[in-house]
Amino acid sequence: MNKDQGGGIIERVIYGAILFLVMKFGARFGLSSEDAAWIAGGGVALAGGAYAWYHNRPVAVMNRAGNAIPENTKLVIIPTAAASHDEKQEAKELAKASSDKVIADTQADR
Repeated sequence: MNKDQGGGIIERVIYGAILFLVMKFGARFGLSSEDAAWIAGGGVALAGGAYAWYHNRPVAVMNRAGNAIPENTKLVIIPTAAASHDEKQEAKELAKASSDKVIADTQADR
């Protein structure tokens, strides 16, 4: 089992806990079963959205890609020759925020 699989298992356990807690204790707070189902669904959607945002942000994706390549290699971000100065700066910032295995090559002669 790898780290991503472990994260997926934890994510599903959290979903199950949200559903269980809302369905089990919703009646104590005056919620009907229909209300509890809507709140549980909303809680699961909120937790899933937060996890997906965190897991799929650009730096995390680049770090996972860098971890997937062989040890003595680098992952290089190369903007096209037509890329604007801002796009090249964004590539540099992404590489700087990522692990040491991710670098940006933004030379203008490409």
